[in-house]
Formats: sequence, C-alpha cells, structure tokens
Amino acid sequence: MLCFYQPNRLTSVFSFVAAAILCAGCAQSGPALNSVSGKLTIGGEPAKNIQISFYPSPANPMQPIASAQVDASGNFVLFSGGSDRKGAVTGKFKVVLAQMAGTTTQDAAAQYQSGGGKAPGVPKASFPEEFLSAETSTKEVEVKPGTNIINLDL
Repeated sequence: MLCFYQPNRLTSVFSFVAAAILCAGCAQSGPALNSVSGKLTIGGEPAKNIQISFYPSPANPMQPIASAQVDASGNFVLFSGGSDRKGAVTGKFKVVLAQMAGTTTQDAAAQYQSGGGKAPGVPKASFPEEFLSAETSTKEVEVKPGTNIINLDL
C-alpha cells in the first residue's frame, strides 16, 4: 500500500507559509518617505498651538498628507499616514495650518464639563485665514528626496 503523506514535506510547506506571513507584517507599507523638519514662525515669532499639514498639490492628489504638531519653539517634524511613519513623500505641497486649543481653552472646557462656566469657543487663528485650507493657501513647498529642512515665516 502506498502512502502519499510526507510529514517532512508538509512541515516544510507550513513553515514557509508561516514565515511569509510573519515577514509581511514586518514591512512598512506605503510610499517611501523623506525626512522633513523645520521651524514655523508667524510675523517672526515662533508659532504656538498650531498643527501644520502639507497637502498634496492638485497635480498629485493621491499623495498622502503629512502633518505635525508645532512645539512651543515653532519646531516641527512631519509624519505621514499616522504617527508611526516619519516624513513625507517627494513632491509639491500646499501648507495648511490649524489652530489647536491652548491651555486657556482646555481649562474652560474642563470647567464647563464639571458643570460650571460656559462652553469654550473655537480658538481664534493666530495666522492669516488663507492658510486654513489647501484651496486658499498661497504657500507651496517642495519635499525632495533625502533630508529636508523647511523653515516657514508666514
């Protein structure tokens, strides 16, 4: 009687499939990213409580958006596709800014939630309104292959 069961061969196939699945999970997905950092100033002063985003130009609308929270000194480091992918893809981008809630607004929100005070308002932008969207932004930057330092004074 012939038996077609070959334990060594079955074990090898199973090991190969398992290794392929594990290796696939280790790879970074998405396009190659370039390091992008810089300093954002508004009227010569470091920007505070601002999120900066690089929106792809209309010529390349499928490129990922890169964003960063600007620190108290105006410095930023861009991330794409979530906080685990540092950098931005190569190409041209429109600069878009969003005012983040400062400590005062956060304190007002906490007071409101605890039952006292009034609802906090939307934070007033500390930059020209043209930078609130990619459609109205007048500032375009280019990310090149490699390391990019992009300092902006708006």
